[in-house]
Amino acid sequence: MKVKDIKNMSTEEMKSKIKEFERELSSEYSVRSSAAGKSRNYGKIRTLKRSIARMLTYIRARELGILPSGNGAKKESKEKTEKKQQKEEQKKQ
Repeated sequence: MKVKDIKNMSTEEMKSKIKEFERELSSEYSVRSSAAGKSRNYGKIRTLKRSIARMLTYIRARELGILPSGNGAKKESKEKTEKKQQKEEQKKQ
C-alpha cells in the first residue's frame, strides 16, 4: 500500500485494513506451509508485513501527536502556511 494512501486514511480505516491484511497474511502462511513451501506469490508476505508495519507506525505517530490525524492533514498544513505568511508580514512591518 502506498504511503500517500495511508496518510489520507483515518485511524479506524487503518485498523480495519490491518485486520484484513493479517487475515490475508495468515492465509499466505498456511498456503506456504501446506504446499511444501511453494507460494504462488513470493513477495506478497513481505509486502503485507511492510504495509501492516507502516500503518501501525502512522497510528502510533498520530497517538503521540507527531503527525496530524487522517483526512484533516491537508487542512492543518494550509493553516500552518497561513500562520507563516502572517508572521512574515509582521516581520516586514
